Amino acid sequence: NFGVGIAAVEAAKKKHEAMQTDIKAYESRVKAVVDMAADLEAEKYWGIDRVKEDMDRVLDQWEMLLKELKNKKERLEQVYAYTRALQDVNDLIDYLKDLKLNLQSTDFGRHLGDVDVLLQKHSLLESEY
Repeated sequence: NFGVGIAAVEAAKKKHEAMQTDIKAYESRVKAVVDMAADLEAEKYWGIDRVKEDMDRVLDQWEMLLKELKNKKERLEQVYAYTRALQDVNDLIDYLKDLKLNLQSTDFGRHLGDVDVLLQKHSLLESEY
């Protein structure tokens, strides 16, 4: 759950981007561990089997973390698109309600000037559609 409303989803997206930046900063550390394991293997370190096992676990966890990060970003993008569309629909509904009220008005003006103004407003509305 990323919150209700477009502002909450945008805040969740920003928080996710900050978390993604923090996680990506560890990429060099993971690479350093991989390089260190390769060096130990090249030097025929006596406990290389355990090092490889640990290395595989680290890489598996790293890949899983990156995959989850990507999945969360995709979910955030979907929720954002849905929330944005819902907001657009709500805005359109509000606009149509206002338009309906204007079109159902029984005010036809009292004087010729009032009638001219109302006719101009009506013409503007018709020209939009």
